[in-house]
Amino acid sequence: MSVTVSEDYPTRQDLMRAGFVALATGLIGFAVSYSIFVKPLRKMLALPGLNRAAAERSQPAAYREETSPVAVYMSYGGGGSAPRKPDKPRTELKAPARKAVVVAAVVPVRTAVPNPGPTSLPLPGADPNQARRSAGPRPVAVQQTLPAAGTPPPPPRPGPTSWSEAWSRVAPGWITFGDAHRIAGEGVVVGEGVVLTTLTAFNASGGRGYLNGGFVSGSLLASDTSRDLALLQMGGTGAAIPISPDGSPGGGELLVSGIPNNGGYLELRSHGDSAGMLTFMGWNSSPTGGAPLVNNRGELVGLSLPRRGSESINWNVAVPASALSSFIAARPKGGSTPPNASTLWGAALRGRVTALTERSAPHSANSRVQPGAAMGNYPLGITGEQLKAELGVGQVVDQAPGYQRVLFSGPRLTFTLVDGVAVEIETDYNFYTTANGVSVGSSLDAGSARASLPGAIVQATERSELITAPGLEFQMRGNSVALLRVAPP
Repeated sequence: MSVTVSEDYPTRQDLMRAGFVALATGLIGFAVSYSIFVKPLRKMLALPGLNRAAAERSQPAAYREETSPVAVYMSYGGGGSAPRKPDKPRTELKAPARKAVVVAAVVPVRTAVPNPGPTSLPLPGADPNQARRSAGPRPVAVQQTLPAAGTPPPPPRPGPTSWSEAWSRVAPGWITFGDAHRIAGEGVVVGEGVVLTTLTAFNASGGRGYLNGGFVSGSLLASDTSRDLALLQMGGTGAAIPISPDGSPGGGELLVSGIPNNGGYLELRSHGDSAGMLTFMGWNSSPTGGAPLVNNRGELVGLSLPRRGSESINWNVAVPASALSSFIAARPKGGSTPPNASTLWGAALRGRVTALTERSAPHSANSRVQPGAAMGNYPLGITGEQLKAELGVGQVVDQAPGYQRVLFSGPRLTFTLVDGVAVEIETDYNFYTTANGVSVGSSLDAGSARASLPGAIVQATERSELITAPGLEFQMRGNSVALLRVAPP
């Protein structure tokens, strides 16, 4: 038997009843939630005595100004993008243009000034003239240098510029000595027909070289056998290079020097003044010296001295600008025998490393390389006598007065000694490893090494590529490390 349902289920009345129950349940739930959670919290957050109308009142324009922090990205490599300029702020205040006042004499004016009060913008509701009244008068100082009668004014000092532009200012007065087959030194034009170089470069070349693509030859005007300087009278045309009036650049400052037969420039980094010498990280292509060290104004800050025998660029030596100016003005007749390059280098490094007063022999092997400090168990500052007591008599690789390089085959380390104190330690043995796992034989990319070593520079020498940073140096053969060197930072 079949049953027929005459009405669909659910019915309309059922749906309306269900909707009413859901609505009622929601309203009851809202009321319960508000009374339990929201109402007590609202009472806790209420601040007694708050004048909401006053808090929402509009503020002065100075307090409504919006400035967003802007990130500036810099590129320190030879290439790359230029620094990005910050976005222009919404409110920009420009100082009124002022014209320079010409004063006929030096008249320093000093005005007594009371202690100024606060000079910040007034707070809302404060007297806007309060800051103006409390600031008091401003001191005015007028200074003008009056040249001596009959003395022409000095040429204006060149302003800072890019490194490529700075070197382009120097290049017309840059001379390379030697012939088409070899570079026997460098020099710079410092006056009309007058060239500054090293005495070693003059002796090696006989005063013959190239200036602006033409052959030139010169004779000796003056020499200094204590600093290895020579002043030559030469033909040819070349622009005189200005000498920097500043002192020696501080440690870490970037300088540049030229690359003969290339047209480019090399990066150098100053270590600052040491015993009257300018010490720097990096070198140039002429082992006999005379290369100009140039700042970002295109001024001469130093003249490089001949390199010592070790193929290292961590520490090299130049004569600073102040000594160059004194030499050019005095023009002494100092003879023709220059000092030994290693002796001058040792004099500049003397005192940079403190000698160890006590030394106990290590009881276990230590392979850790500590930049600027130690190679394994052997620190900078260890003396020749201490090394002899521990390792015996080593093999003398190079020697000059006050300077010595000694190889000890046991730990396979070469120590550079100045007055019997180790100032450099190097190895070609893969036992010694840096904190990040680099040792002799490791692959090392010059770009990534430069990025990971603060203040590092990369240079190619006659035989290899060198990656150096303060305190640490890698000598490369292809893409692998051939030698590790620790030096003072």
